[in-house]
Amino acid sequence: MKWKVKKGPILLPLLLAAAILVGIAVFTRLNRETSVEHTDLGQKYLNELNYSGAVGQFLESLSLDPMDTPARLGLAQAYLGLEETERVPQVLQPLTDSGNPDAYRLLAQAQMEEQDV
Repeated sequence: MKWKVKKGPILLPLLLAAAILVGIAVFTRLNRETSVEHTDLGQKYLNELNYSGAVGQFLESLSLDPMDTPARLGLAQAYLGLEETERVPQVLQPLTDSGNPDAYRLLAQAQMEEQDV
């Protein structure tokens, strides 16, 4: 006795799953590119000493990609420029938890500036 397997009921869910995965990959890629654009613009503002503009761009970048290390470091630098040192530890915590040396450097700078006030 031969078993006949209908391919339609199996093929449709596989195609649907593949389409969903491709959609997720495209969406993630588009968000990542937008996140990088905001980080780059935030860095430009930071270089121009436009700390408020930099904060806005870095926050936008982090809303799209919370793991964006350059955006976190830039946001911490912008807060230092605005003399909002109390915000720096929270911004840097994910990076200090992972042992990022730049994050520790900025954290130390924030603590020194708090003591000078």
